[in-house]
Amino acid sequence: MSEEKQTVQDIFLEGIFFKVYFDKYVPIITASFSKSVKEKNYDNFLNDNEREVRVKKFYELFNQFTTILSDLEKTIIFLRIEDYQVVEKVYSSLENTQSYYTYFIENYIIRINSLSDVLGKILNLIYNTEIEKANLYLFRIKIQQSYPQLNELIIELLEKIKITKEKRHEKLHQGETEFEYLKNVVFWNELYRLLNEPIPESLKEQTKDNLIKMVDQIEQEIIEYVIMCRKILNISSEQLENYLDIP
Repeated sequence: MSEEKQTVQDIFLEGIFFKVYFDKYVPIITASFSKSVKEKNYDNFLNDNEREVRVKKFYELFNQFTTILSDLEKTIIFLRIEDYQVVEKVYSSLENTQSYYTYFIENYIIRINSLSDVLGKILNLIYNTEIEKANLYLFRIKIQQSYPQLNELIIELLEKIKITKEKRHEKLHQGETEFEYLKNVVFWNELYRLLNEPIPESLKEQTKDNLIKMVDQIEQEIIEYVIMCRKILNISSEQLENYLDIP
């Protein structure tokens, strides 16, 4: 029996940061939720005392982060559609098959950008840097002297995000007609439909193979992003634990 493939969230939830979260935070969240249900007072969920309020702030940001991971996973599912030729049948209102893939590639790039924004807010919270409109870049500037190792990891992540964002920028602002990811993909089915001829099996397979390579590349990029975020959070586990201590 083959091993079940790890999900993006499985990969993310490895390490000491998440052990602290599950050991220290989840019991508080669970107890508060049970109390709210018992008393039928849901407005009081994580709002009963100062510690619960602190947990709630982290809990909400952490949920935002994992929701983005879930969205990224769904993006891969939609990109890895079994038969690309069904796109023009199922989504007949789309301009062409390529526009289907373009939409989900753009969604991937937008989600990666959101991932870094929420990560910056999480770090701002647990490091108590009090940045008014926190993001990963501003957080890095604030801590670069005090936490050099963390600073280096964030620089690495921001540089990778910049490369991915530039792919979208080129398409939107420099007149590119397609994403770099799709450069090697030719949708022969559409050409042969216009010619009113059956598509040769070899060309059909060529498109399919190149789409698989493209999706594999994007999935690998997502995994790399998740591992980088995980490293940043894992070296921040002490801050997560200290954040629960009320000043």
